[in-house]
Amino acid sequence: MRASTSSLLAALTTAVAAAALVSAQLSGPVGPTTPLSQKAVLCNVLDYGGSAGGADIGPAIQSAFDKCVKEKSGATLYVPPGSYNMATWVTLNNGNNWAFKMDGVITRTGTAGGHMIIVNGGSNFEMYSSTKKGAFQGAGVDFHKQGLHIYGPRILRIVKVDGFSLHDLLFVDSPAFHVILDNVVNGYVYNLLIRGHDEGGLDGIDISCNNCHVKNVEVTNRDECVCVKSPSSHLLIEDIFCNQSGGMSMGSYNQSAAVSNVHMRNIVSYYSTQFLMIKTYPNGNGYVKDVNVFENFTGFTSAYALLVDQYWQNRPYDKDLSGVALSNLTFSNFVGLTTDAAQRPPTFFKCSMSTPCTGMTVNNVKFWDKAAGETAARCQAAYGAGACLVKGSGKGYDAVTTTSKTMPAGWVEPAVPKGALSKGFALTAAIPIPALPY
Repeated sequence: MRASTSSLLAALTTAVAAAALVSAQLSGPVGPTTPLSQKAVLCNVLDYGGSAGGADIGPAIQSAFDKCVKEKSGATLYVPPGSYNMATWVTLNNGNNWAFKMDGVITRTGTAGGHMIIVNGGSNFEMYSSTKKGAFQGAGVDFHKQGLHIYGPRILRIVKVDGFSLHDLLFVDSPAFHVILDNVVNGYVYNLLIRGHDEGGLDGIDISCNNCHVKNVEVTNRDECVCVKSPSSHLLIEDIFCNQSGGMSMGSYNQSAAVSNVHMRNIVSYYSTQFLMIKTYPNGNGYVKDVNVFENFTGFTSAYALLVDQYWQNRPYDKDLSGVALSNLTFSNFVGLTTDAAQRPPTFFKCSMSTPCTGMTVNNVKFWDKAAGETAARCQAAYGAGACLVKGSGKGYDAVTTTSKTMPAGWVEPAVPKGALSKGFALTAAIPIPALPY
């Protein structure tokens, strides 16, 4: 059956609209510039001294990169299915038009600091698992069981790479941060699962990027779920599940902050510390500005839900001579169940007294502390529309709190999301590698 002209036009219009929506904050195409079919030269680590089992796979990865990837255009470094140990860290410098096909499971056995894998410089790069079973097991329990704030190496850092993708992989139990995207450009990150222990210092994804799309990521830890670092611009971050995590965040920013055009949407938070936190230090400078939209956040939280804190880590007010300028930020459609609303208002703008927040917009934000039967909002030096924000602009003002004993109209307790964890992972517990949910 042939579709009518009108139905075809309607479908085309819908497709164009959808494409425009996806690229809402992006400034251009993201991801590698050539397909995997043009990276057909296979550089198998087993051909460069590697083996499954107890041997150290690190030297084989480095050798396959140096002697094969760097010497042959359009190459794929390949870790085939199997279990491997890694005691030697690798730095893969300035590769172009290449891929890292990670179908095995690599377990950290070395104890040095730094990063297990650094991909530094270059362009047109893809790191992925073709089976969706490729994983890095950081075995962070070896460090964390010794007590709080005892860390080891980070798993992956991608630095100054232009045109890349990272997808269909698992990062489990890192001794420190899991994935760091450092001053990258034109990146596409999707279909990742990250699981760490229930303490701070184990960030899921930290990203500093110009023009990046992050989609379909699940994170368990007790620190940053996905965190936007400076400098960053033109980011679209969507369909994220913070599953017993610290929550979504931006910062912390201090000197020369430069963040603009960030769009976060469709975020599910299950008993994370907050839905979203923007954090800066007093006496900082720079900006977070221009068409920053945060929308469609839902779930359950154990502390603040929407928090802007320009006195991060309780830095003193009396020495606050300047601040990172926050302007033109929009928060829409936040709905969730919160706790301790009296002490921790679910909507809290703690803006700089020397450099107040301006152009803040809060729309359709509905939080409810069911146990206490109330909700609250607190605003300090914050100007805009909605919640407790003061209209217009002006100088800093002391915090004003509004409390309501009436449930927000239309508020419905969110459903428990599929795959929600009842609690985080204790520091003494090994974290198994689960199945990738995407």
